[in-house]
Amino acid sequence: MRQRRRLWLNFTIALLVALFLSAVFLEGFLHTLQAGGTDVLFEAKSGQRSQRVVLIAFDNQAMRELASSGRIVAWPRSYYARLIDALAQAGARVIVFDMLFDAPSPDDGDLARSIQQAGSVVMTAAGELPLPVEYGTTFQYRTLIKPRPEIASAAAGVGHGNVSVDGDGTVRCIPLIITAEGANVPALSLAAAASYLRRPNVIEQWPSADSLPFAGRRIPLGANATMLVNYLGGPSRAGSPSTFTVLSLNDTLNGRADLSIVRDKIVLIGVMATGIADDHWTPPSVAGRMYGVEIHANAIETILQSAFLTPESDLAVLASIFLLALITVPVVVRLRPLLATIVAFGLLGIYLLVAFNSFENGLLLNLVYPPLSITFTFLALMVNRVLFEEAEERALRGALSGYLSPAMIKEALKSPESLGLSGSRRIMTVLFCDIRGFANLAETMEPEELVRFLNDCMTRMTDVVFRYEGVLDKYTGNGLRAFWGAPVDQPDHARRACNAALEMRRELARLKHERPAAASLEIGIGINTGVMMVGNMGSQSRLEYTVLGEAADMAFRLEGLSKEYGAQTIIGELTRAQLGDEYVVRMLDLVQDKGKTWPAAAYELIGPSRDLTPS
Repeated sequence: MRQRRRLWLNFTIALLVALFLSAVFLEGFLHTLQAGGTDVLFEAKSGQRSQRVVLIAFDNQAMRELASSGRIVAWPRSYYARLIDALAQAGARVIVFDMLFDAPSPDDGDLARSIQQAGSVVMTAAGELPLPVEYGTTFQYRTLIKPRPEIASAAAGVGHGNVSVDGDGTVRCIPLIITAEGANVPALSLAAAASYLRRPNVIEQWPSADSLPFAGRRIPLGANATMLVNYLGGPSRAGSPSTFTVLSLNDTLNGRADLSIVRDKIVLIGVMATGIADDHWTPPSVAGRMYGVEIHANAIETILQSAFLTPESDLAVLASIFLLALITVPVVVRLRPLLATIVAFGLLGIYLLVAFNSFENGLLLNLVYPPLSITFTFLALMVNRVLFEEAEERALRGALSGYLSPAMIKEALKSPESLGLSGSRRIMTVLFCDIRGFANLAETMEPEELVRFLNDCMTRMTDVVFRYEGVLDKYTGNGLRAFWGAPVDQPDHARRACNAALEMRRELARLKHERPAAASLEIGIGINTGVMMVGNMGSQSRLEYTVLGEAADMAFRLEGLSKEYGAQTIIGELTRAQLGDEYVVRMLDLVQDKGKTWPAAAYELIGPSRDLTPS
């Protein structure tokens, strides 16, 4: 019963923890923490090598050699025209400029002709001055910075280069469509992918609430028509393996780059130089920030590979919170604290392994609330266990230690209701033991020495009771009363009591051998089995766990008869019946108790059959 109540209490605590976390989750708290937790999955996965995208970088070398005479915007547009001609001749399938050409230049005509001849150049626009936006709609901008009209008309497509920056400054998604100046503008990556797949329209169908149809696939969308970018790897760094093949713009213009690698590829041209404010923190940015052109390259790969990431639904998160909280309950209730801690950490590890495997398959599990469900539930249950359950158990153990053996205490703690005030009727065995001869010792010993001697003798007898898992009822002067069969069931209670009696006789013999002063001591033991009342009895201010009944009183009278019959141990008739042939007994007499119509047989307990010879 106690175990059942304890289990229900712990389940209630777990449900309260799960309800609290569910409410916090539905309110949208810890969103940034959840996003940051997902970044760990990107950092843990092995980097991949892009097979479709090549980057041409306006890097530090190009800055030194090509832009020494002025700013980037002051470059002759003929540089870019030459670059497009070279890439088109090398067989590049799509050429994408992650650069704005909004300011007029004398060479715009040359650039437009090269774009027109290549036939597959995608240019960049940018939304500026963001407007307030409602959940579920596209991002709104007051103005759109566009390429020069002649350049835009010659291009195969125009896409915006805006990214979506989370509250912690990390770019985890891009808006696939924005609205600026009343027009819907696709993302640069979406426009590049459409050109690569030779789709006539970039936006083939207006997106639904959760997805965008595109080239035979459905791109899952988050709030405001955003797509999570499934980054192939970290940012490019000199001297380390790179996700994308990177060519220097300077080497490409001067014929030093091997352009055979751009055949049938998407070529992105963008700034990758230090000191240029076009870099961002991204999920795999362990080594540093990632350039904007690399973010667009990763977005293109996400679309072309259909390697889309979809966060699990709110319902699935809530189910995980409750399931993990409930699973934690038996871990804490059934196991020792150290082992429970290890298993709880194991549950966290298993969840993280499942999350990583799901991530590889495109499903983003929530890495905040389900782990918090395990952690908070574990902590709450452990606090309840240490502060309340174990404190109660320690108090009860202390109360029981005076009359129960450690083994019996352990059993009694499983169902302390068996120690109830009202008591219960059950068949039990009572042993009454008296050590005779202390009156003579009092004449030869000092009072202090006599008390120590008596305590030593009673300690030995008490240890025997506990050794056979009996209950010490009380001390009676020079003796004690003990019983078996409660608070836990002991089907062999009669045999345990008889074994204890024989052991007490041996213990007294050892005491007499060790201390000559005890030579005159004798022992008398009475044992009886029958129906008795057992429980906490007394008053509200003072209780005593004891037994009552005629069967219990009979053990006292049998002990008194032991002196008259010259027998150390006398047992009652029902005790004899329960022993079978395991013990040798001797019929002494028929004893009629006061108020009884019929006498009962009394037997002397000689010893176990296996220890005695026929004689």
